[in-house]
Amino acid sequence: MRILNAQTSRRRFLMGGAAVAGTGLWEFLSPSAVTASPTGGSGSLGSLGSAGSSDADRLERELLAAMQELHEAEGGPPAVVVAIGRRTQDALYAVGTADINRRTQPAARDHMRLASVSKAFSGAAALALVTDGTLSLADNIGERLSSEALPGQWSAITLEQLLGHTSGIPDFSATSGFLTAFQSSLQHAPPPRALLEFITDPTLKFEPGTGFAYSNSDNILVGLMIEAATGRPYEAVLRDRVCRRRGLPQTTLPAGSAIPEPYLHGYDGSSRLSGQSWPDAVRRV
Repeated sequence: MRILNAQTSRRRFLMGGAAVAGTGLWEFLSPSAVTASPTGGSGSLGSLGSAGSSDADRLERELLAAMQELHEAEGGPPAVVVAIGRRTQDALYAVGTADINRRTQPAARDHMRLASVSKAFSGAAALALVTDGTLSLADNIGERLSSEALPGQWSAITLEQLLGHTSGIPDFSATSGFLTAFQSSLQHAPPPRALLEFITDPTLKFEPGTGFAYSNSDNILVGLMIEAATGRPYEAVLRDRVCRRRGLPQTTLPAGSAIPEPYLHGYDGSSRLSGQSWPDAVRRV
């Protein structure tokens, strides 16, 4: 999460720096989907800096103004939350509501889906195994996933290329088959390996290592390599090698669509009509 600084304009902050609570109903079907809740904090507003600091006060005002602008914008989210962690103090800034029916303010202990941010966690799990020698960045799909009957042209693709999205492997989530399956089964996801079956043409987009193209298939394959190298479920490796070691006991990989309470509700609504309240404009999911 990028933190607003003195050189960051409000528009730039809104476009690239705000952390917005949301939901994706099939996030949990990727080996990198997690939910999280901060372990500390009271849920009240903190402070960007020490008391009496004019720069900190100004930054805090700019931050809250940018959050409010995003919240009130056409199609804006019901809530905008920014958490700032420092060695001496944690601060939580919240605008809007965690639940449009109860009108509860987002709090530090609310759980939420991390969506694509969770892909950093799968990367951390893989690199933890690289650090202790269980995996190597040079390990390839053919060596580690020989039992998975994957396309032969993927065999030489390395863990490093998967982590950097330079593999050239097509993105399963961009296929029409996946989109149809997603829409017809929002609450029941197939296992990670099955997701790769949505790729009907396994031809690489480019020679591995010569280009960049984001692909959710890479994330799935990283998870499968972790399982193959350890002989353990991905979620167990994530828990033991990343979450527990970094003091994140409330960060978990859910087995289904349910997440622990309290949590920030997700809502389905791409537009917000002028003058229309959130309960009328969106559907709770």
